[in-house]
Amino acid sequence: MPERCLICGAIIPEGRQICLNCELSKPKDLVLALKNRLHDKEKKLIDFIRRLKYGEVTIKVQDGLPIMIEKTTEKVKL
Repeated sequence: MPERCLICGAIIPEGRQICLNCELSKPKDLVLALKNRLHDKEKKLIDFIRRLKYGEVTIKVQDGLPIMIEKTTEKVKL
């Protein structure tokens, strides 16, 4: 069974998720298609990082999925 593009359904080479046409012409659709394939914990991590905007985090991972974030709250530059 041939693999198909996540956006348009065209047949694509093995190992790809998006056809070259969609990759080049529909970047917004590409991001949405890939985001829909993420696990809920991965989506929450991305949202957290976007809201943080600036800072440092340590991510704890279990079975390939993020399970906890340690956020650095304060640093003092000398």
